[in-house]
Amino acid sequence: MRCPACRAELLVAERDGLELDWCPFCRGLWLDSGELEAITATLGVRFAPLIGPREPGTRPCPRCRKTMDSLALRGQPPLRLDVCPEGHGWWFDAGELSALSARRGLGTAEDVVSFLGERLRRAP
Repeated sequence: MRCPACRAELLVAERDGLELDWCPFCRGLWLDSGELEAITATLGVRFAPLIGPREPGTRPCPRCRKTMDSLALRGQPPLRLDVCPEGHGWWFDAGELSALSARRGLGTAEDVVSFLGERLRRAP
């Protein structure tokens, strides 16, 4: 699969039974449908609801190559996530998953980064 942000080949890292597709260059992360929920269950972290206005995006879904929607999440800090319109998953640019977890105060950004592992925070 290719990174929707920089087009580099995504690498697969397995962590606690989950296959995480990540970009070693821009440090983005692709989560297939259901993987965000699995991270939630493993860490006991609840993420802010992923609801908000959608508009056509510019990035291709790594799974189906259709143009993803850009979802503007309400709240602080403002976040804009890419979501496959076919429901294949979510693209998180570097730092967005941690920022999402810190929004509600239920778990911390450090919990998420620790779970994903050091290798997902910086390029090899």
